[in-house]
Amino acid sequence: MEPRRGPGIGCVLVIGVLAGVVGGLAGGYYAGRSASTPGGAPVLPVVSRPAGAGAIEVKSEDDAVVQAVKQADPCVVKVIAREQGYTNPFDYFMGAPPEVMEGIGSGFVFRYEDGKQYVLTNTHVVADATQILIKLLDGRELRGELAGAHQERDIAVVRLVDPPADLPTATLGDSSKLQLGERVIAIGHPFDFEHSVTVGYVSAMGNRQIGKDGPWRNVIQTDAAINQGNSGGPLINLAGDVIGINSMIFSPTGAGNIGLGFAIPINEAREMLYFLVNGGPWVGILAVMPNSEGFAAWARLGTSEGAVITGLSPNSPALQAGLRQLDVILQVDGKPVKSDEDLRAAIFAHRIGDAIRFHIQRRDRTLDVDVKAGRVSGMIV
Repeated sequence: MEPRRGPGIGCVLVIGVLAGVVGGLAGGYYAGRSASTPGGAPVLPVVSRPAGAGAIEVKSEDDAVVQAVKQADPCVVKVIAREQGYTNPFDYFMGAPPEVMEGIGSGFVFRYEDGKQYVLTNTHVVADATQILIKLLDGRELRGELAGAHQERDIAVVRLVDPPADLPTATLGDSSKLQLGERVIAIGHPFDFEHSVTVGYVSAMGNRQIGKDGPWRNVIQTDAAINQGNSGGPLINLAGDVIGINSMIFSPTGAGNIGLGFAIPINEAREMLYFLVNGGPWVGILAVMPNSEGFAAWARLGTSEGAVITGLSPNSPALQAGLRQLDVILQVDGKPVKSDEDLRAAIFAHRIGDAIRFHIQRRDRTLDVDVKAGRVSGMIV
């Protein structure tokens, strides 16, 4: 069957003022698709460039942009995410074969501490793909597999299948050294215009609410144009180092870029690489909810503190260790847990194989349960 593109080449995470909701997801799939930091995890070393030691010689800021793009662009890839499904739900009942729907986003190749090369992109670009293809600057296409992804932070790592030995890799910079007004460059594949470059400035940094009723995110705000298909691509500085992952835009009417683009700081992605590359630490607690007096009384939990387990993966380390639904997590490794974010932070502080101690309330008694952290391939949390 001839592969067919769904409606739209890709989406950008668009936050609108009027709706106050996500209207599309940044740079990944066909239109209409809805697309804690591990404290103990190792991080890649920050690459610094001492003055006079291999610095790029330039005559002007324009020359600096050109040289930075020459350095970074070979590392930028097109991420092609394919999924089988139906654009017309009646086709399923009529026995028609599923269509191959295709979305396009961006990404870039980096080398992890294990010596292997991976692609960093956005979660919403690849989350539901049944097939991932990575297209290089020279036209070669490689197969990719999802190594791990974080839904809330919109960061994903794709593992390359049989990568060539000559594959260029990006230099990950230090986003904490960015300054307001610094020149930055976005590279990607907006609307399938491959390896497009836009230039702008760092407009703002830090925790910002994206839209009147939108989420609070730690972001780099830039006026460098980010459009559909840019998502997952790099935001680089004038040294050619990646300092952010382009992720979303703010548009009052949903019409497109108006100079309010947002990138995930590369340091935030760097801190998650152990988890994303290795698929763990994983315990298999699917969901928790903050406890409350009303729910505790209704469910007879025995306490209104902590966070209540509402879902567990079958055959998961947590289930095998004895945790159950409606157990109340009071502490993990002696630290209070009141939310899903608290729980993730506590788990991500470990490595695969570590024993994680859960102090829980089960009705009228308290228990300590040790869970051995495992791994799972292609995990999305």
